[in-house]
Amino acid sequence: MRDLFVGSEGTLGIVTKILLKLLSRPAAKATVLATFPDLEHAAATVSAIVAARLNPCTLEFLDQTTLRCVEAQVQLGLPTNAGALLLMDQMVIPLR
Repeated sequence: MRDLFVGSEGTLGIVTKILLKLLSRPAAKATVLATFPDLEHAAATVSAIVAARLNPCTLEFLDQTTLRCVEAQVQLGLPTNAGALLLMDQMVIPLR
């Protein structure tokens, strides 16, 4: 239902109440950069992350063309010979 409402750009209803859940400040943040030989392996990894319910803060998927364009523009030292790249940020929240 949420996707329908957001996809309609608010034309299907009016928000009358919003509930927020406050979380503890993360104890740490971990960033993972993984390269793959092809798109299929990277896509399978994204599926496994979702299936494991890891819920990362960010999960960026770059194919080889996008990877080369980004590297050409900003020179971050990204491996342009990789078939695909995943960049994931995960917050580590302490248990109470």
